[in-house]
Amino acid sequence: MLGAVQIEIDPLDPPLVSPHRHWTVDELELLPNGPDRYEIIDGSLVVTPPPVVRHGLVASELFRLLMSAEPRNVRTLPGGLGVMTRRDRVFIPDLLVVHRSALEEEDRKLFEGEHVVLVAEIVSPTNAAHDLILKRALYAEAGIPHYWIIDSRGPVTATLLHLDGDTYVEQATGGPEDEIEVDQPFPVAFRPGNLTAP
Repeated sequence: MLGAVQIEIDPLDPPLVSPHRHWTVDELELLPNGPDRYEIIDGSLVVTPPPVVRHGLVASELFRLLMSAEPRNVRTLPGGLGVMTRRDRVFIPDLLVVHRSALEEEDRKLFEGEHVVLVAEIVSPTNAAHDLILKRALYAEAGIPHYWIIDSRGPVTATLLHLDGDTYVEQATGGPEDEIEVDQPFPVAFRPGNLTAP
């Protein structure tokens, strides 16, 4: 049985990675509840500190945008719910869109890759390498059709990717004042700079 571990985390530090054991989804239930985000990447536990206000603003605006545009066969969900692509790979994206049929199990905490239509990650100084490189490769490997990267480290930019074979390719990209418009996974249009509106 794991005991609760007190960890001091500097919010500007990169995510903490625990390399000393091979973690699986079963052990996530043993971790203490708290504001930190726990993910498992190839058996390593990754602990990310809580986001800052700017990150939260972007997440909430993106959630509202997708909720207002989603068709009846999918559902947009806020961050906190997980995506399990293997027993030793569990991600907690900042936002996800799932097939509505996956919601029948109401106490579900994790969705498998086949349930997921879109994942979105909001890049901040603490998680850039994970979101831009590692998760891009692993979400593609899991067959998740759409991956949106919203970079909030400076003026907000958006890179919208869709799966082509086993690799993500750019669907649309733009800076704060650019009008981004896509029709997949469903029609939506926005300006990245508007995602920081208080």
